[in-house]
Amino acid sequence: MKKQPDFTELFYSYFGQVPRKVQYEVRQGASRYHDLVFLNSLIHDARFVREKIRLRGRRVTIPINRDCWELKSTMHEREKDVYAELHIADAVLTISPIEDIQWTFRHTADFTGDKELWIQDLWIERNDHQDEITKIIINGFDWKCTISAQCDDLQIKLKDSEVPYLYSERQEAQLGRCT
Repeated sequence: MKKQPDFTELFYSYFGQVPRKVQYEVRQGASRYHDLVFLNSLIHDARFVREKIRLRGRRVTIPINRDCWELKSTMHEREKDVYAELHIADAVLTISPIEDIQWTFRHTADFTGDKELWIQDLWIERNDHQDEITKIIINGFDWKCTISAQCDDLQIKLKDSEVPYLYSERQEAQLGRCT
């Protein structure tokens, strides 16, 4: 068997091991589906509140809080316990130009109010008919968002709003200010 490229090592080496803001855009053409693999890795398990999504003209922006999978886990030791922690960062996922957004929820799920939704994955539905409209699917555990968009001009971008940080360190710093 021939040796396969190591996606994980490629992912880590491209984004580096030092926390920094990520800005990533899915390219057009043949690279699109490869770029989606990277984008999926960046937004897997990201959380957002549906009410905070904004539609301006034909551009949708989704503010998310993402686990920074591009940075390896940080190991902590506390009272005989060892645990791993990922960096997190607020970011914005932008898709344009869009034509329509449709939501599907499992009937047993409760998504009222400011319920936090977790992203499982994102993909583009292959368009075998060469239509001008393509579908971007953002999938969750009990929900699905289908975004219809212009195929030729499709732009999907992720941009961090802050440098990734460890939640535990931010909490400790805030507790230190309160005492």
